Amino acid sequence: MLNRRQIGALAFGSFAMATGMMVITGMLVEMADDLGLPVTVAGQLIAAAPLVLAVASPTLALITSRLSRRTLLIWGGLICAASHFLAAMSGSFTMLVMARALTGLGAACFMPQTPATAVMLSPPNRGGRTLALVFIGYGVANSVGLPVGAWLGEAIGWRPTLAILGGLCLAVTAWVWLVLPAKISQSRLNAGAILELARDRAIVSTIAVGFLQSLAQFTVFAYIAPAVRESIGGGATLVAVLLAVFGVSGIIGSTVSSRFADRLGPVRMCAISIAIMVASFLVWSLSRGSEPLTCLAMVLWGFGCFPITSAIPVRLIALNPALASASISFNNTASFGGAAIGTVLGAAMIGAAGYGSLGWVGNAIFIAALRMLWVSARQSRERGIRY
Repeated sequence: MLNRRQIGALAFGSFAMATGMMVITGMLVEMADDLGLPVTVAGQLIAAAPLVLAVASPTLALITSRLSRRTLLIWGGLICAASHFLAAMSGSFTMLVMARALTGLGAACFMPQTPATAVMLSPPNRGGRTLALVFIGYGVANSVGLPVGAWLGEAIGWRPTLAILGGLCLAVTAWVWLVLPAKISQSRLNAGAILELARDRAIVSTIAVGFLQSLAQFTVFAYIAPAVRESIGGGATLVAVLLAVFGVSGIIGSTVSSRFADRLGPVRMCAISIAIMVASFLVWSLSRGSEPLTCLAMVLWGFGCFPITSAIPVRLIALNPALASASISFNNTASFGGAAIGTVLGAAMIGAAGYGSLGWVGNAIFIAALRMLWVSARQSRERGIRY
């Protein structure tokens, strides 16, 4: 059964991983200037880590299923630490892309194991609440990690900022090693299990929801710093403040959702989250030139964003506990694949129609995600599963 120290280790790990994956977002303009690249080209640094995570996550789920989850968490922390140190020392754009790809590999070891470990060690019928508490780490990453990273990127430079992140990952590794049980077994996977997962329409459509909502968000989020500067002006400090607003709202959303997660169930939580984000993107699209409306959009976005992060894994585990490790890994593949594709899509939309088009495109994708969620709920009801 999870104790507070173990929840703390998993939550802090979520914080470090999420900050490491997304910190480039807040420093994008400074990095582009330093590297002498257009923002849309430098933006591919944001896509590199999610893309590798998307490819590596299911592969690692298959070939590492015999290992203890703690072992995978430790290796993930060490690889991420090495990747941040390598990025800080990078002498070229190519080397920096390779370092960011290594970040994705480390996260692929760590991130799928976090929800699976939390649920496995939780009391019965408490998985939703436990996951919501663990995933508060993602909210803290956005309320503290991203804005502080954006501010540090301007104050001390992006290289020292990445070196600091490397130190955080080493601290995560030590904490996990100290407090988690040495043997946390998982269901062994093989090609047959993967095929069984692929034939489960409710699982596949749930993973599709994760892909679509991530695609919608990163069409905008990857370029949040230059979009804010183009719309309302200001420098890294304003971007840091808005990211802090987003993150604090995310923590509040995670805390509120943790009280109702098991009562409402993951399907309703996903629907509520997406609906709130649709409202936030509508406000975002109408807020150009208005600092108060931009701030309101960030509040709504953060409040809606984080509950879905824990709701989808809870639903996947409920649909087939024996395949939870594989389904969560494929969900990570879909979500981070959506992040990578969304980054590319955002760059294309900026080139074709400017920053003002991003929110409208994102909302069209959110509507598709709601439709897919309805399909997934219907498929699970046909099997007598309402959760």
